[in-house]
Parts: sequence; structure tokens; C-alpha cells
Amino acid sequence: MSSKWFCKPIFCIGFILTYGSFGIAAEDLEHLLGEQPPPKRPTSSTLKREGESTTAVSGEQRNSNVPGNGMPNAKRVPVPSEADQKASTEKIREVFGGENTKATDPETKSRLAAQLLAHAIHEPALADVYVLLMAGKALAIEAGDATCSMQAISLLSERFDIDAEAEKLRALKTMVAKAPPSGMRGLVQTLIDLSAINAQNQDYETSLQLSQLAATAARRSKDVQLQKTAAANLTNVGKLQKQENQLKTHIERLATNPNDPEAAEAVGCFRCFVPQHWDEGLSLLSLSSNTDLAELAKNELIASAKNQPLAKAADGWWEWGKQEKGSVKIAALRHAADLYERDLSVVTGLEKIRIQKRIQEAALHTESHEKPILLADLTEAGVVGAVFGFSKNGTYAGQPFTCGGQQWPKSIAAIPGDNTTSIVSYDLPSAVSRIQGRVGIFSPATAKAGQRPATAVVFQVASGGRVLWCSPPMADVGVSAPFRVDLRGVKSFELRTVCDGSAACAWGGLV
Repeated sequence: MSSKWFCKPIFCIGFILTYGSFGIAAEDLEHLLGEQPPPKRPTSSTLKREGESTTAVSGEQRNSNVPGNGMPNAKRVPVPSEADQKASTEKIREVFGGENTKATDPETKSRLAAQLLAHAIHEPALADVYVLLMAGKALAIEAGDATCSMQAISLLSERFDIDAEAEKLRALKTMVAKAPPSGMRGLVQTLIDLSAINAQNQDYETSLQLSQLAATAARRSKDVQLQKTAAANLTNVGKLQKQENQLKTHIERLATNPNDPEAAEAVGCFRCFVPQHWDEGLSLLSLSSNTDLAELAKNELIASAKNQPLAKAADGWWEWGKQEKGSVKIAALRHAADLYERDLSVVTGLEKIRIQKRIQEAALHTESHEKPILLADLTEAGVVGAVFGFSKNGTYAGQPFTCGGQQWPKSIAAIPGDNTTSIVSYDLPSAVSRIQGRVGIFSPATAKAGQRPATAVVFQVASGGRVLWCSPPMADVGVSAPFRVDLRGVKSFELRTVCDGSAACAWGGLV
């Protein structure tokens, strides 16, 4: 779902707790295509910036593979000189030297790393920014905090001319070899997530390399279940790579005959349902020998070309997807939700309510063996620091707020004050495996046009004093970030909203 929010200090979050685990679907299309694999298309490794393209999964932004989006290269500056770095290091040592001396265990190192990154976000002096981020990265690597280290590198690559891909890979390899046991679970999950993103972008070589690192880290953890998860991921990526090679025959046939129905169906199905590149796959599906798929694709392409409402095309994908299973079903329903969202601004009344309900249903869809639990339906273990209020019914100051032009009655808001952090804590139900959702800036009913947060808000998921996931600094209206955090082995966790400055107009949210 696309999220468009406004701004004041608040943590609005709507998490989904589910049983089971996500994996890259390598076999769900067998009933459509037999053993056909996905096509290879030119792509750069997603250890580099992915840019700001949009996936077909609930309209989610495909941000960087770690928190923090990159800025265009033209806006980056060279790394500060050694002399400037030395001067900044002396200042930072004077300010944070005491905390650094006390940071002798992974937990305190991770907390100090996050603190350094938070200061870097608001620091005007470039040399100080660079040294703060480099120090935070080093501490995070020592702590085995994959999320924080990746964020530090992403922030570095936004401001400075560095090779982010090489830095991230080097950091990940170091953590796999040297990270403490306490950091292995988060590291394995980060590697699997990065592997999945690269596979989605059909860069299977990088995906396989990351999957192999995840398997190595899982073995170091001595966690049997984690080893099974990493091994299954490695096997699945291997299958996708094999299928990719097999599909080359169909790609060659299309090069000779672009209207080949069998080849068009094979390539189109994989582009739409595996990496979910619908913009590339639809025209091929329209040529498919599968009449149902061909009709669905043609209807959507015609409506788009004529700039017509897309609800009818969305209805078609919705009904078709309901009859499917696994990742094909999820991809079809979420693509329908994408199409519905495009009509939200032009529909009213019962029709608007109807498509809003379907968008929300698509957002909650998980694998067939998983049972979703809305976090808003749980009882909080505690709420602290919510200076401007707490709600879990999609309201702010007693009035519904909107996200992406619609209301989300189960989203959560916990609003911190100036220079504070709001914390909502939960005891985890048994058998829960992960938490997922989106965070960003929402629009309360009282918002005025043009309002935006005075201070960027950072969202975190934490457990036992350790940050499991951290969003990029968020202050722009209409920007949201998806998250998915492995909670296996975790008994309790916290949702944090960090406001390191003025809380004016810092309306943040998660749905």
C-alpha cells in the first residue's frame, strides 16, 4: 500500500504478526508453466542503490535493500581530507569518549552506534558527519548489528562518494566471520532479506552469494531452526538461478518471434509473479496462449493506454487471484490493490469503501499456512514517552487520520515530544515468527497544506535493548518504508519513535 502522511511527533504503526516465514517462490507457477524459470534482464546488484522504483506488492516503494535511500551521485561530495577527519575525531572523542569506553558488550555498542547515527543525521559539518557515521558503522559491525551497520553505510553513500556496494559486502562478510553469537539471528535475517531483494531484481549471482553468507552465519549461530531457514533459502535461490538459465530458450524464441504465445506466457508469468515486474510482463501476458491471462492483461493495458479507471481491471485480477495459491495468489491480489489505489482519488461512496477494503485485505495477505495477527488487537505491556498521546485505532486527537488517501482503523500512533522517544512494548504471543508493516508520515484531519515535520522521525523495532530494525530518517510527506523483522526466539519487543529535535508536525505512522 502506498502511504502518504503529513507531520507532529507521533508513532503510528500497524504491524502484522504472522506464523511461518516468507520465501522466494520458485515452484508456485508450476501449474501454469511447468518448469519454466524467470528471465534474466540486465540489472545492477541491489547492494547498490535500487533507486525509487515501485513494486507491485501493495504499491510498496522498493527502497534501498537496507534502511536509507540514496541520493543522486551528483549531490555527493568527496570523502573529507585526513586533516578534517582528524579534527572531527578529536571533537567526537571529547563528546562521546565516555560512552565509548563503557561500550564493551554488543548491546551497549549497538546503542552507541545508533546514537552516533542519530547525531550524524542533524550534523551540518560534513567532516563530523563522516566521522560519526564511520564510527557508528565500526561499532555496529563489532556488535554484530547488521541493521545499524547497513544503515550507516547507506547514510554515508547519500552524502559521500564511496563504493556502497563494496562497503556493505565487506561489512557483512566481517560480521559473518566475527560477529558475536547474539548478533547472528539478525545478521542471518538481513542476509536473507538482501538475497530476496536481489532475487526479485533477478540478480541471482549476488542473491546466491548473500544466501551462502547467510548459511555460514546460521551455522555459526548453532541455531538448528535458523540453519534450516538459511539452507532452505539457499536451495530456493539456487532453483531460481537454474530456472533462469532454462528460460533462455523462451527469451531466444521471443527474439525471433515476439508473438510466440508459449514463450510470451512463460516469460510474462515469471516477470509478473516472481519478481513482480508487471510493467515488463503485462504486454507478454497479453500474447499468452492462456486466454484468461491474456484477457486480463489486455483489459489492463487498454484501460491504462486510454487513461481510464482501473477498478474493472483490478476486479479481474482480484477474482483470478482468489482462485490461485501461494505467491501467485499474493502477487495477483497485491497487483489488484495497486490498481485500486490509482482510482482512490476519483471514486466516492460505497465504491470507495469497497476498494479500500480490498486494498487492506491484500496488505494482510500472507502465505497460505500463515495466520496474521494485527498488533492493534493485542494488549500493550507498556507505553512510555508518548507525550502527545497514544492510539491504535487510526486516530490522532480523536479524529481519523489518512494514509495514502484512506483511513487505517488498525494503525498505531504513539507521539513523542521534543528530543524524546516514545516506546510501546508488547509481550509476544507464542508461535509468532515475524512482524511486518510500513512506517511513514501520515496526515491528520487538522493538518494544513504544506506542513511537514520540523525534525526527521526515526522508527525502530527493538528487543532487550537491541535495535532489530531502524527506518531511515523520515520527514517528507508521502514517503513510507516497509519493514519485516524476524521475531523467532523473541519474547517481547518495543516499537519506538525517535524525535531528536522539535516534535512540531512530526506525525509518523505504521500500518
